[in-house]
Amino acid sequence: MEEPVVNGMAEILAGATQFLTWITTSFTALTTWVLGDDLAFTYIAVFFISVAVGFLFRVLRSV
Repeated sequence: MEEPVVNGMAEILAGATQFLTWITTSFTALTTWVLGDDLAFTYIAVFFISVAVGFLFRVLRSV
């Protein structure tokens, strides 16, 4: 039984291109949602506040 001829570099580049396309599409959709939805700014603010509280908790526990 013969093994199929596989061009490894071409497959890797095709996969990388597909991955970058997916990232670009996802980021575009996320950016569109953030700019178009007023509630998104609240979500982002809660995220940054949570990060700040987590950072302060970690710093203050290390003292």
